Amino acid sequence: IDVYFADQEIDSLVAIGKARDEYQSIAQKGKTAERNTAQGDTITVFFDKRKISRARVQGSASGEYRLPVAVGDTTAAADEVVQYDAKTIDYILGHNRIVLDPDAHLVYRDTELKAGRVEYDIDRQSLVANGNPELVEHGDKVAGHLMTYDLESRVGNIYKAETEYEKGLYRGSRIRKVSENELDVMNGQYSTCHLAEPHYH
Repeated sequence: IDVYFADQEIDSLVAIGKARDEYQSIAQKGKTAERNTAQGDTITVFFDKRKISRARVQGSASGEYRLPVAVGDTTAAADEVVQYDAKTIDYILGHNRIVLDPDAHLVYRDTELKAGRVEYDIDRQSLVANGNPELVEHGDKVAGHLMTYDLESRVGNIYKAETEYEKGLYRGSRIRKVSENELDVMNGQYSTCHLAEPHYH
């Protein structure tokens, strides 16, 4: 670990070689503490006024985020885990954001997301993915240009999207999965022809 100073105060530190970082928040009443662990070849931590402002994990970067759940709820404690990896992971503490860029990959319960870049808002429990995001949930795959997803409501919007659902192919300027059996497709097309330009729709 190399530590750097500027004007007699710590500026940054760089940990090299199987670096590991762990963060745990102060638990709110009746809830477990949120907890995040990350590891990679190199972790750089940046300071501002003696407080950590940002941390960056690079090289085989991966992490695990455990959401706060009700104390004693062991089922939720096992379910409410987000595993993620990317070439670089940035933790922006002042804005409570985690940025995975490039080659972002997340797994949450039975949902898997791959995208060029993902930004996760911890406070809102929501994420924005761009760079051809591909979401697989219960075996159903949705691909598009840009995606927003709310982890609490499990509702997502994918823009310039296409998905195969119930043996049909849907395309639209936006696809929103309302429930297990319902899709909203804006400016939609439906076809069973899988060509880029379907014979009919």
